[in-house]
Amino acid sequence: MVDKVKPLKLEDSISGTETNMFPVELDPTEDYVAAKGIAFENSDSTFISGKSGLLCFQDSDVPEVNLLHLVSSASPGFVFGAGGNTGAGDLWLQNNGVASNQVGIPVLINNPTLTALAIRNSDATASFTIEVYEHDGTTFTLVHTESITTSRGDDFILVTPATLTYGKELAVKKTSGSAKDLKVICLLGGNAI
Repeated sequence: MVDKVKPLKLEDSISGTETNMFPVELDPTEDYVAAKGIAFENSDSTFISGKSGLLCFQDSDVPEVNLLHLVSSASPGFVFGAGGNTGAGDLWLQNNGVASNQVGIPVLINNPTLTALAIRNSDATASFTIEVYEHDGTTFTLVHTESITTSRGDDFILVTPATLTYGKELAVKKTSGSAKDLKVICLLGGNAI
């Protein structure tokens, strides 16, 4: 229930002039405050608004209106690894001692996406490529690829998250180069089960 609120001071996004856009009290029988959109970054071209009942986002870098994805993370993420020197060939990483191509991590999030990778190894001069797959034990589908060049590793936030399939298993493979004591953390987004 909405009772009383203090005045909300808003600033014009161009001039910074303060205006008192809302009254001191709202009608207690109403349960919302209406607004055309919420602007960010001191700009009328970066905002969140509604469109056809969906929450959308728009900014000057991406002028078309996009659906705003509110995701939950599978934090701290799913960890895949390989101890010791991995050699120059292909190698499926393990999770809890099992190769991820044999039994991967089941994806149990609705509308799942791969949102970020954290890749590390203990050799600061390592160069290698990591591929992320989803599979059902028989059919493997490449989801995403990242490369490390002469480094212990890096973090990768996917600007466009990779779409996954509910119920499929996640697997990770090192496909080129060599690494030592390799770890890959996959962060997922999506909706609760």
